[in-house]
Amino acid sequence: LKRFKLDAKRDDFAGSLSGGQRKLLEMARSLMVEPEPTFWQRARVPLLLFLATCVTTTLFGGGPLYAAALLTILVCHEFGHYLQARRYHVPASLPIFIPVPMLQRRSPELT
Repeated sequence: LKRFKLDAKRDDFAGSLSGGQRKLLEMARSLMVEPEPTFWQRARVPLLLFLATCVTTTLFGGGPLYAAALLTILVCHEFGHYLQARRYHVPASLPIFIPVPMLQRRSPELT
């Protein structure tokens, strides 16, 4: 607001400002930007979900060898999407993995 010399009107209602002051206020608001989150703030949830996916895939999917093979394929695939989005300047979050244990249903045995 200092830049636009509106700091004296800081506590006034927008309705009490003149038309020119309202335009200046709109310009000042458009220049106000929230700080961009750090890498770890953006990556915390995707990393926690990935770790949970690793655990559930290992426990319910068929063991660590199966989980490693499956997750390697999924990570490569999802990071392909992420890297292409970054390449073309498309905003994208880190890949998000959904940890869902797949409970295996056994078919009734034929006797």
